[in-house]
Amino acid sequence: MKLKFARAYVAKAADQHAMMQAGNLPKQHVKCGDVAGQNIADPDWTLRPGELLAVNSVRDFTGAISITAAHGEIAAAIEWVQSQGAEVYELSSGERTGKGKGAQMVSRALSKMHGAVRMKDAQAMQANSVKARLKGRMPKAEALRLWCDARRFPRYQDAIAAMTGWNKASVYKELGPRDVGAGRAPKR
Repeated sequence: MKLKFARAYVAKAADQHAMMQAGNLPKQHVKCGDVAGQNIADPDWTLRPGELLAVNSVRDFTGAISITAAHGEIAAAIEWVQSQGAEVYELSSGERTGKGKGAQMVSRALSKMHGAVRMKDAQAMQANSVKARLKGRMPKAEALRLWCDARRFPRYQDAIAAMTGWNKASVYKELGPRDVGAGRAPKR
């Protein structure tokens, strides 16, 4: 069964044409958040009871970056649509706000936003961690020279001790095994 949408809502004007084709709607029935008066926060348009408002994702209802502000905007938009007697249909998930699904749609949209924010934080934290670990460490080229110098450092422990800021695990991971022959160190 193919659903018939009465209206659609998009966040950006660039998405308007694609939504017109997806919902087989005329341009005046596809409302855009970028256009004054068409934004869901202060609409000058109404919906009839039983109609479906199509959206790509309920995240289209918000322009907020903060998750707290986004939650309020999305919840208010869904509440406004339901106060008109209509329902929101999310194209990405195929769910409607009826039958208690509105809260699930909001939490799913926010979890995706939260995940994107957390990922940016994690990448920044990882970069800072690498900087902290490498702080005060001898450059890799200089450490490699000491690591491969079997005459000066016949024992690997002595070579690692001479490399400032390096430990055994990082030496083997970054520089690889020592390419020195087996047996006793040659006389100098």
